[in-house]
Amino acid sequence: MKMKIVLTVMLFVSMNALYAQDKSNEERAKMLTENMKKNLSLADDQYEKVYTINLVFVTKASQIRNSGGGRLGKARKLKSADGDRDKMLKGVLTEEQYKKFKEQKAANREEMKKRYEQRKENG
Repeated sequence: MKMKIVLTVMLFVSMNALYAQDKSNEERAKMLTENMKKNLSLADDQYEKVYTINLVFVTKASQIRNSGGGRLGKARKLKSADGDRDKMLKGVLTEEQYKKFKEQKAANREEMKKRYEQRKENG
């Protein structure tokens, strides 16, 4: 349970780093979608749907980030928004694309976990 909370907070912190850049929600959604297009070989019709889903997610995440409340509460809301995004993507992506998306997401989470552990050891 403690590791889940740590990972959620790490996800929140990494999302904050993404939003710290001076980019609009549309630019962030486009960056996410372009990355997914490259990694998942999205078809043109999928691209538009995925962009819309990512725009909704990025907008919601931005609102969460700017809302009141503590870090843990925000991290939980962000995790919920991410889950909503996953459900919507499952309806757009093929089974193979969705599996690859989830694998990449898990790999990213593991990478964040390793970086967290290294930072913890070094400082």
